[in-house]
Amino acid sequence: MPQTNMHKSQPTRRNGSAPFLTTALLCGVVGLLTGCGGSKPTAEEIAKAIRPKFPSDYVLTVVSVEVTNVNCATKVDGYLCDYEVLLKGNRRLMKQGKFYEDPVEQRFPKKSYLVKGDQGWIDQPIMPSML
Repeated sequence: MPQTNMHKSQPTRRNGSAPFLTTALLCGVVGLLTGCGGSKPTAEEIAKAIRPKFPSDYVLTVVSVEVTNVNCATKVDGYLCDYEVLLKGNRRLMKQGKFYEDPVEQRFPKKSYLVKGDQGWIDQPIMPSML
């Protein structure tokens, strides 16, 4: 027996479906055309999202992570982005019993799947079906 709702302003739930599910599905379908959920991530937002993947350790202190050459493609609930990362840091070296710091810069290409979260962009694993 289907449940009825006395208030017309609230949607009726049937078969345990949540009312927000319709909005999420609509956003997914329409999002391809309208960019539902906002604009594409900027280079600064991508750098902030991927920064936790480059922790500092005893040998390397990461100073900054910069992102350039961003190219994002819209997916149903996020963006698949190709970009270039410039990792800047200090490498700790030991010579003749003393520690020295050597500045290091490393540039490499990277690909991420980014989804908009409550507090910014979130870097998600890339599934083979997305490629």
